[in-house]
Amino acid sequence: DLKADQIQFLMMLKTFVLDRGQVERENLIQPPFTNMHPQGIRGVFPPGQLSQVLQFLEQLGQYAA
Repeated sequence: DLKADQIQFLMMLKTFVLDRGQVERENLIQPPFTNMHPQGIRGVFPPGQLSQVLQFLEQLGQYAA
C-alpha cells in the first residue's frame, strides 16, 4: 500500500511527465520533487518501491536514465 505522500508524489510525477514529455533521473531529486522531501524521490520511496517506479516509467517510455 502507498502512503499519502507517495500518492501525492506520483500525482506530481504524472503532471511533470505530461508537461515535459519525459523525466530524467536528475529531475527526481530536484524541484518540484524536492518540495515534498529534500531528497526528492529517494526520501519518499524506499529502495524497492523506488525501483518499481523507475521500471514503470521505463516501460511507459517516459524515463531517460
